Amino acid sequence: MLEFHKYQSFLSTEAAQPFLDLLRQHNVPFEAAVDTGEPVFSPAMTFGNTYSTYVVKLNGPDFEWVRRLEEDANRNLLDSLSPDHYLFSFTDVELFDMLANPAEWSNLDVALAGQLLRQRGRDVSPDAIRLLREHRVAVEAQPERSNKARIVWGYGLALLGGALAIFMG
Repeated sequence: MLEFHKYQSFLSTEAAQPFLDLLRQHNVPFEAAVDTGEPVFSPAMTFGNTYSTYVVKLNGPDFEWVRRLEEDANRNLLDSLSPDHYLFSFTDVELFDMLANPAEWSNLDVALAGQLLRQRGRDVSPDAIRLLREHRVAVEAQPERSNKARIVWGYGLALLGGALAIFMG
């Protein structure tokens, strides 16, 4: 029996269709479902889900093969993109950010970002991308610096507001 694991999520069923067509074309077994996540609190005092994604699950050993299939399909799509595609207006810094955060972008966008950077003469070797991702992880792992002045100001306002409330009462 095949054991399926989350491979990729999409914002909608329609956004997933090209990927699902690719899987069907190559007879790759998959599971797909809507993931509503945890209940989300809404201001209307209901606990309805306001966010959902369409998740595609694959058998673990198929991950690398499907990744190669996607890369091949994306290479063909890159040649047919219109010159007014939104990524053509991105700066090098924004394109490198896409390569450092590939989970936030579609595979086609990440492939196009790499191709655009190569055309602009930038280094997008696997080692450079690995270093970018390691740097991003290191930056995100650092705790946020607290601003002591804001904390003192907040406590002061809280005490002042409490004293003002007692006076008004």
